[in-house]
Amino acid sequence: MQEYIQVLGVELGKFSGLLPELLLLIVSLLWLLPGFSKGQKTNPIWLYSLLIPIAGLVYLRWFSAWKGQSLGYGAIHFPETSKYFYLFTAGFAAIPIIGFASRSWGKNGFTFQQGFFYLSAIAGALLSLLSAQLLVLYLAIEILSFSSYFLAASALNKNASEGGIKYLLQGSAASACMLYGISWLYGITGTLNFTHPLFIEGLKMASPFTVYMALILVLGGITFKLSAFPLHVWVSNVYEVAPMPVVAFLSVVPKVAMLGVLWQLLPAIYQAIPQVYQLIGWVAMASIIVGNVTALVQKLPIRTMAYSTVSQAGYLLLPLLSGSELAYSTLLAYIIVYSLANFGVLIILENYGWKSFTFSQFAGMAKTHLWPMLALLVFFLSLIGLPPTLGFLGKAGLFLVLAEGFQALKSTFYLWMGILALLNAAVALFYYLHIPYQAWLKPKGFETNSKVPEMPISAKTWWPAQILVAIFIVILVVGFFWNSWL
Repeated sequence: MQEYIQVLGVELGKFSGLLPELLLLIVSLLWLLPGFSKGQKTNPIWLYSLLIPIAGLVYLRWFSAWKGQSLGYGAIHFPETSKYFYLFTAGFAAIPIIGFASRSWGKNGFTFQQGFFYLSAIAGALLSLLSAQLLVLYLAIEILSFSSYFLAASALNKNASEGGIKYLLQGSAASACMLYGISWLYGITGTLNFTHPLFIEGLKMASPFTVYMALILVLGGITFKLSAFPLHVWVSNVYEVAPMPVVAFLSVVPKVAMLGVLWQLLPAIYQAIPQVYQLIGWVAMASIIVGNVTALVQKLPIRTMAYSTVSQAGYLLLPLLSGSELAYSTLLAYIIVYSLANFGVLIILENYGWKSFTFSQFAGMAKTHLWPMLALLVFFLSLIGLPPTLGFLGKAGLFLVLAEGFQALKSTFYLWMGILALLNAAVALFYYLHIPYQAWLKPKGFETNSKVPEMPISAKTWWPAQILVAIFIVILVVGFFWNSWL
């Protein structure tokens, strides 16, 4: 018996590299216990206490003995290139907690059940970044996905429930496709470890058609979490019905995690079949075009932001066409640009009670709400990629990556990607500047010659104001003075 316990201890010790994330899952389970005795509604202090396990997780993974381990029979690894994706995933997950008050999470405020699923979603996103095997990656994405389904429906009303069910059904289809694709890749290569040389050799010896089909299926599950074309149809409905903190979370955190996964997975695939970069390029460009065109015809700002995130997912995929150091730094920089500007817009729309407003209701509001409208203008300029914001430098970095790929491979594919991306950046002007155009250039009630209802300014907390100021400074000041990019 003692020998069996020793063997079990040795085997469990091989998975000790997962201890920080497992502790986060345990803490998330503990969040359910107070809900049984106290009911659903919580004190706002419980919301901010979520920051403690997130900060502890980052500390353990970055500054302790768990940094850089490759354990669990090769199923777990934490390469140097993943650490910034890990940091951004955990850090950006904290912003919805800080930037939104408890009342923004639902009619009963923030609940213990939401806390459980929020921490579980973070754990799933971070586990995906540690995955060196496709099956472990699949399980991590499923933890993230199922937590996201509940969070999307956690407003506990009819519309939210309907949106959550649609999200679940589409996610289940994407999950099935991914699992089927993984089985193909295992049959082709004989291994689930995409960092193993056998994986690359197996892909090289297989039929290109078979490899492409398997990759399309696997990438389907990943692009679903990225909200990239063609698995983006859930986005607008979820954005409209989910609590705004959940919208902010889903618009950034899964994207960062999946980009980190792709940065680890695609180099192995490129070594076997270099032409796969064109598949990624066309997915990126289709996302940009479809997101832009659909955003142009929306009547509600929140739905416009939903389709803009589809377009931004395409821009975020462009650095993955190259594995260079420039592409890596550009991807990280653009993640920061997109995330901060996106958070800024959503925080303002929620804290001023503007989530359900139409564009015409913003007419003339610059006169009565100068500072939030000025902040929105800066955030939108950054999302477009115009100076003097950090977004300009982020977009410039993307075009430099495409130019580098064109020079290295002499492929006109990169040239066409750059031209189409530039044209679509111009298209984005029309929907990103819709609110500033109404607020600054149109008189109030100009469409109906009647008074537009006054915007219900809700009670704002100190934290949203703090985070807005920080985002404003990062985008405007740093973007204007940080010229080392050019």
